[in-house]
Amino acid sequence: MTKIKNNSLSIIDLYCGVGGFSLGAARAGFKVIGAIDNDPIMIETHKKNFPATNHLQLDLSSVSGKELLKQLGLEGSSVIGVVGGPPCQGFSTIGKNHRNDHRNDLFVKFFQLVKEIKPVFFVCENVPGLLRDKFDKIREVAKDCLKREYTLFPPGVR
Repeated sequence: MTKIKNNSLSIIDLYCGVGGFSLGAARAGFKVIGAIDNDPIMIETHKKNFPATNHLQLDLSSVSGKELLKQLGLEGSSVIGVVGGPPCQGFSTIGKNHRNDHRNDLFVKFFQLVKEIKPVFFVCENVPGLLRDKFDKIREVAKDCLKREYTLFPPGVR
């Protein structure tokens, strides 16, 4: 088990949006050291909300965990946690809800990045529509990325 130092409660927020996940993490005592989103408006808003965080406007579908850490200036640093809310439009029951929506691949990409970054913990958030039977394969592929390295808890819906 990894030992956690008091001064190393650093996390990164993937698909950060304006910073809802970052806010929750910061209020829980974590330091958000990196935030990534491909939308320039989201990044600019996140910068206003978290000016001390290192921000990247980046398409996460085309980057490795190692590359991401390098671009954030975190090579050799320990990141204790990764949080994120990959795009949900393809899973949402009020949206198009298409199995083949290209954004659905970003859910799996989140898990691949976690595997490469190797944080102590991660939290992924999405919509209840992702739990529909037609998305079983996507969830299984994502879980298969990490089932050997982490204890995976079943999804919770509120």
